[in-house]
Amino acid sequence: MNTAAVVTVAVGTLVAAAAAAAVVAVRRGWVAVTVVGDSMSPAFRDGDRVLVRRRPPVRGDAVVVEAPASIRFAGRWNLKRVAALAGDPVPESVRGAAGVGVVPRGSVVVLGDNPVSFDSRQAGLYPADRVLGVAVRRLPGRPNQGRPNQGRPDQGRPDHQSRSVHRSPAAG
Repeated sequence: MNTAAVVTVAVGTLVAAAAAAAVVAVRRGWVAVTVVGDSMSPAFRDGDRVLVRRRPPVRGDAVVVEAPASIRFAGRWNLKRVAALAGDPVPESVRGAAGVGVVPRGSVVVLGDNPVSFDSRQAGLYPADRVLGVAVRRLPGRPNQGRPNQGRPDQGRPDHQSRSVHRSPAAG
């Protein structure tokens, strides 16, 4: 092989390696999820695909957060809005379930935009370290448009269907 061919192969290999590293970095920082249920209506509806950036939330952010271990929906991912962070006063509507007046370190208060949402009003505080990230934007297309709840075992149970999001398989 001549020198020009070796340089071309080396540059091509470096470009491919850099592209692969960039893809890995993006996948670690971003996740696409599909909304299941109406707990965040009207901002996010059943079937919406949402781009989530892995970063700490601020008050008012819509976040994907894992339900606390203390409730029957433990381990399910939820799309909710951050109402209070550590050190903030607990909203009046949550005080009974939270059992405290100020959000302790390591916790967040999350509420659905829809008043019938299952959230901190019933479950209390959510663990801050279980926040996957912040919803940045709705993605184009609605995979469930025209067929909400089709094939879902929770069909017809509003107390159950208003709570989860599904990570897209391609999101890693």
